[in-house]
Formats: sequence, C-alpha cells, structure tokens
Amino acid sequence: MEIMFSRDGRPCLCQKLTEQTVTIGRDPCNHIQLTDEEISRRHCVIEKKEQTYIIKDLSTNGTFLNNEMVSESAIEVGDTISIGRWVLNVVEKADSSNGETVVSHKDPTSIIDFDVGQKIISTQKFLLTITPSGEKPYITTTAKLDLVFGTMPSCDIPVEDSFVSRRHCRLWFENNEIFLMDLNSTNGTYINGKKAEKNAAPLESSFKIGKTVVCYKFEKEKEQLKPSKKNSLGPMVGNSLAMRETFALIEKVASSDVTILITGESGTGKDLVAQLLHEMSCRSNKQLVSVNCGALPASIIESQLFGHERGSFTGATERMVGLFEQANGGTLFLDEIGEMPFELQTRLLRVLETKKIRRLGGKNDIDVDFRLVAATNKELQPMVNSNRFRQDLFYRLYVVPIELKPLRERSDDVKLLCEKFLQEMTPKGKHVELSKETMRKLKEHTWPGNVRELKNVIQRSIVLANSNIIEADEISFAPLESEKTSEYSLEIKEKNAIVDALRANKGNQSKAARDLGIARTTISSKILRYRIDIDEI
Repeated sequence: MEIMFSRDGRPCLCQKLTEQTVTIGRDPCNHIQLTDEEISRRHCVIEKKEQTYIIKDLSTNGTFLNNEMVSESAIEVGDTISIGRWVLNVVEKADSSNGETVVSHKDPTSIIDFDVGQKIISTQKFLLTITPSGEKPYITTTAKLDLVFGTMPSCDIPVEDSFVSRRHCRLWFENNEIFLMDLNSTNGTYINGKKAEKNAAPLESSFKIGKTVVCYKFEKEKEQLKPSKKNSLGPMVGNSLAMRETFALIEKVASSDVTILITGESGTGKDLVAQLLHEMSCRSNKQLVSVNCGALPASIIESQLFGHERGSFTGATERMVGLFEQANGGTLFLDEIGEMPFELQTRLLRVLETKKIRRLGGKNDIDVDFRLVAATNKELQPMVNSNRFRQDLFYRLYVVPIELKPLRERSDDVKLLCEKFLQEMTPKGKHVELSKETMRKLKEHTWPGNVRELKNVIQRSIVLANSNIIEADEISFAPLESEKTSEYSLEIKEKNAIVDALRANKGNQSKAARDLGIARTTISSKILRYRIDIDEI
C-alpha cells in the first residue's frame, strides 16, 4: 500500500507504507515534511497495527478522512486523506507516470554557523537524486554528511537493487572535500567510468552502484533570519524585537543537532530555551539531562559527567552511569559552562570530538550520541584571553549563540510577562490586575534579577494585595546587595534558606524546592554543593 501526495491537484510525492511509523508535518523532524502554514509541526502519524494501517491526528486544524474529521481511524485502499491543501490518496501502487518522487529526509538541513551581527544562518546539505534501473528517479535531501549506501534497511540511504551489496559504499564530506569509498562490495562502485576505492570527488557529480545511478550535490546556503510574528514560544513570552528574533532562531535551529551556546544574565530564562530546544528537536523522545557546572564541586563533577565503575575510588560501592551516558540519544544541557574546571574542559572537548567516554576506573570506551546545549552568564571570550577557558572548546561551543537580552533592555515585554504571571499564580476563582501606575512603575524598574525577579515581585504582590487591583505602593523590590557583600556571605544566606526549607518540610526535597520556588534538580545540586546532611535535619 502507498500514499500519493497531491497539492492543488498536482501529484508531488509518493510514500510506500512499511512496518515503520510515518510522521507528517511542517517540522523537519518528520519523515514527510509539508511546509504549508496550515500544516501543524506534527500534523498526523500513520502506523501499522497488526495487519491494519492507522492514521492518528496530532494537529490543530484537523485531519480529514473521506471528508470527515478523525482523531484516529483505520485506512484502506481508496481512502482520501486531507490535511490543509494536501490530499493523500491511499492506493495499492502509485502510478509511475506522475513525475519525480520527492521525499523529505529527516532534518533536511544542517546549520553550521550563525552570524549574530548580520542575523544570517549558514546551512549545508546533500541533495541526492537516485535512479534505479528502469524506474523513475527520486530525490532526497539530508543534513547527514557521512552516508552509507546499501540494501540493508539500517543504511543511511537504502537502495533496492539486487546488484547492490548490503553495505555497498560510503559518501562523506570532510575538511571541505567530498570523498567516495567502496566498502568491499561485490560489484564495485564506479565514478566517471572508473572503479572507486577511496576517491576525492567533486562537490557535484554522480556514481553508479549495481544498476542504480546516484547523482549528488553538496549545497551551502545563507538565510536571513526574520523575526517571528509570534509573541510567545512554549513557556516564553515577549513582544520585543529581541525576543521575536530569539523565537525565530530557536525554531530554526531546534531540529538540527548543532551545538548551542545560550548567553545572558541570571534570570533571563536560559533553562527555558534549553527545554524548548529539546522539546522541538528530533531527540524529544529521549531525555533532557541537565547539570549546573557551578553547583557541583570540582571533585564531584567529573564523576557525575563520566560515571564510575565500582571500586574506582573510595566510596564507589556501585557502578554509576554518568550524565553523558544518560543523555545518549537525547540532549545534554550544561548550565554555567564557564564554571567548569579547566582540566575537565579538555576531557569535554575530547568527548565532543570522538563521541566516546570512559567511566572513571573503566577500561573500555563507550559510544555516546547527544546534542549539546550549553549556557553561561559570563563573558567567555575574556576568560579565554586570561587562560581560564579553553579557546578550542570556546570555538566548539560558539557555533550558534542565542543571546537573551536583560529585561531592562526590553521593557516592552514587561506587560506581557505580568499578564502571564498573574494568570499562572492568581488563586482559582480570584481576579487580580495591575493599575496603570503599577505598570508604569514596573516598566521603569531596572530589573537586576531579570524575569525571575519580576515573577517573584508579582507573586509577592498577589499574596499581599488588599484588593483585586494591585496599586503601585503595594509593589516592593528586593533591596540590592551592597557591592562590598562578599560572594561567601551570599552563599551562606542561600545555604541557610535551603536548610530552613528542608527542616520545614521534614527533609522532603520536592516540597522544599516548591517552597523556595526552584526546581527539584536545583535543590539537589545545592545540597551537594553545600554538603548539607539530610539525615541531620
């Protein structure tokens, strides 16, 4: 059974249904990407259950089967599925006279650079036209720049040709060159009429495997980033140009595996950006593993990241799987990367280059595959200049920087943020709003604590309000710490606050975190950092 995709009455592509699930939507992560605005990011999915194919709607605008909206239904030959302007006809076998088949490969572009000043994104991809003997050509694009061709389903580009070996050849891009290598196939790989072993190849050419001709083209493109028309993305809101550019950049890079460095002052929402990047990525079905590099002592962070074997050091009574392994297949978020010990930066760089780790006390390397997102509230370039941060690691991280502007530079967002926090934190059945004078006062404040400080101010005002309208004199800001206040005294205050919250909740970390308004993972890392003994509380 096959699905023939048509748009405005014109057949465009064909998808053969197999045992595999097929996702359809606007996002590049889908097996079939349809870019129309009325198509949802993940619009619908077709999967096989026993001997029947099922279509499930995942969209906002609906999926229609034979002109009736469905949430889930079996499909059979002769059915017509409508999504937006697209019509999907379920057929036994598609008519081969309908022109080229265009298939959208998962993650069709690879982002290699973002020019912060010019707002220009650079991308690269392979465009492949594959023509089996006696059949019509089909086109596929892929951001993966190391491809294996063969008849095995696990190959990057599976080819149905009885004269092609299971793993026939490899095509890859390295150091600005294309290479083609035969993988000891039975019938050989030929380029320009000559048998290939390991050959440097042009950026655009063709080669033959079995009776199949593969034309390839390596493409680099530049795209001007345009501000989003939205004023929200996930849990983040903002009307300002800075935030709308941030939303557009997140949406553009989320589906790529490119490394992201999120910069911005404390309280600007770097963790929310990391969460969005993971949820909107092709890795969203795996874990988002977060670690605050500044919250763990240098003696602990290495073991936390790499894991350890039993007996590798005093106290290692059990094998522990590290965060690198836990993030396998998913996303690793390294918050406050600027706090990572210098000697550990070398090991991190090696992991990023080799995609391998070795547990402390281990003898064997372990393959890992994760997308790295890092964040910092520090200027890393001056740290590089003073030899406190590795230059090579800095360049490895600084591929696509996402800068979150401080709230004082985007006062246009204050009103929208206030409305969001009022809606979220006002008790059910109660209506609270801000007076015009209150809003003016909030917009004029410099917000050294950024969005986090604004949220705390609104929460405090809701609790202390004398009526359903919060007046300006009911708004109070936390006093700024004296410049002479040492970092040590601030840490003592933080530790005492955590201990008090734990005592009030009889050692329950989840409840204590809720009282403090921080994440459960944050309080756990703080307990480790300040060596708080839960048993003594």
